[in-house]
Amino acid sequence: MNAAPFVIARAPVIKGTVVTAEKFKPNAVNIPNICRQFSLECVSLEQFMELEGWIFCSQSVRFY
Repeated sequence: MNAAPFVIARAPVIKGTVVTAEKFKPNAVNIPNICRQFSLECVSLEQFMELEGWIFCSQSVRFY
């Protein structure tokens, strides 16, 4: 079962944003296209992490 329709339907109810790995493609039936059709915010995982202020560091952290 594909969860995409439920995620898309739920987003406006909770005033949320749809996060997907799919890319917008003209004349396609995919998540970004459907979100655009219904004026829903749709971002990639990378965009989501930037919006949320996630920070990744390559150094290990040691606690003494």
